[in-house]
Amino acid sequence: MRKLGCLTGLFVLLSSGSAMADESLKLRQIWEGRVDYFMTGLSFAVDTDSDAKVDRMLLPAVVRVQADVVPPSASLKHVRVYWGGTQTQTGADCVGSQADDQILVSTPDGDALQVKADGCYCSGADSGSYDLWVCHADITALAGSRIDGQWGFDEYEGQVANGTTDTASAALMFVYEAPQLSPRRVALFDGNYVLSEATANFRLDVNVDQMPQGDLTYYVLEGDLGGLGPEGISVDGIPGAAGPTTLSDAVNPLDNPFNRTINTVTPAQTNSVGVDIDRYDISTALTAGDTAVSATYTAGEDKVWLAVNVVGVNLFDPVLSQKSFKSGTLEDLDGNGVASPGDRITYVIHLENSGNERATVTVNDVIPDGLTNFAVLSVGAGTNVSTASELVVSNVVVEVDQAVDIRFQATIGAVTDLTTIANTAAWSQPTEGGLAGSVTSETVEVRVDADGDGIFDTDDNCPDVANAAQVDADANGIGDACEGDTPDTGIVAPDMGLADVGPTVEAYGECRVDATRGGGSACLDDAARPVRTAP
Repeated sequence: MRKLGCLTGLFVLLSSGSAMADESLKLRQIWEGRVDYFMTGLSFAVDTDSDAKVDRMLLPAVVRVQADVVPPSASLKHVRVYWGGTQTQTGADCVGSQADDQILVSTPDGDALQVKADGCYCSGADSGSYDLWVCHADITALAGSRIDGQWGFDEYEGQVANGTTDTASAALMFVYEAPQLSPRRVALFDGNYVLSEATANFRLDVNVDQMPQGDLTYYVLEGDLGGLGPEGISVDGIPGAAGPTTLSDAVNPLDNPFNRTINTVTPAQTNSVGVDIDRYDISTALTAGDTAVSATYTAGEDKVWLAVNVVGVNLFDPVLSQKSFKSGTLEDLDGNGVASPGDRITYVIHLENSGNERATVTVNDVIPDGLTNFAVLSVGAGTNVSTASELVVSNVVVEVDQAVDIRFQATIGAVTDLTTIANTAAWSQPTEGGLAGSVTSETVEVRVDADGDGIFDTDDNCPDVANAAQVDADANGIGDACEGDTPDTGIVAPDMGLADVGPTVEAYGECRVDATRGGGSACLDDAARPVRTAP
């Protein structure tokens, strides 16, 4: 497959009337590999008087994710929650209102998560009386390992007072991986754009697989059962031999997709007032060899807020990001049990291709400060064009379902105690297409017994010079303030914290600090007393 110039996610607004978007939808994140996604959600509010407008909050609210939406062997890579709705405005757009930026989320494992938003997007809503807010948070580290089961929401507050555009809802997005999945690129666009008499277009560069397959999901707030004017969603592959496809299904007509439905639950909801979350198969719009996918949203005279657009397309590309890694092995040449100057580290850059096309890349690795005597050991059949300070290996070929290892060695140089060394290798965008990427080894912490007392402690970076003005309080034969020795008064203060004992001298543990010498000092005796720093 020919090389793409770059990977882009493009969002364009084409307006035929007045429209305000305080946060245009942008490409926020891409996942690539044997991955896929699932998105669902629910409304927080109900219509009790049957006038097609919400008038009462219904919390706690729950949505159940069916067990068959993901493969049994799938593992979670990312979980993101979105929530929001209408807020009363008492001043200027997005200034006279506030988002509810905290929400309670419960997981299928029974955990209750108090979630604080990573950020919130506001739309002035073309109105002087209300704003509409959408908040989002990455909860991957908190959500556990399950996708299926019951997810709950509570503690949201917003305007739900029978207004025409009152709304309150949430959506969950899951990205997962499984070995039986086809290589795929999943792209997340989000923001908060009021779509009324306007058109929004998204474009994602991607090498479409020989067996074209893809889907699109959106999260829209508000929407009406009967839209007016041209309304619809069209998807087209580029250059696009298949031609554009207008999306629809059993609950979403061609000319009215923003109609208060959620088709990602079973059975599909058809009157979810104030929210629309729908997923569509877009495979018929794609042709093998297409290099981009374009999606166009049109809302007619219906006022809706487009918050999330997710596109997943099967790739004909190499994928190096999923299984590649970098490791480092320490040779403790002096046998002191720690990483220290003179020890050697052997690094392995492991590139593994889980895609369906070979990858040809250049690998770069800038040798970090603190390492010397850099030497290349193996280049995985690539061409070694390294310099004295950078590993460079060109024409590295990684076949499908194969791996290549590049190895090099370096020696820890003359550094100070507690220096950390981190090392990152990067590969270029493959000639055949796909993504550039990088891998980083675990950080190495270097220990240096600078004072030669046989102990690694925080005094090791202090000048080890005897000072007649210091009493040798720790009895190591050297009077120095770094180790907790006291001034020549001969007084050893009790371990009482920081106490004022005079106009220029402070008593601090076993150290007396003369403030006229510049303020405080960090003191530690050789018994490894916890470090405390005087102000």
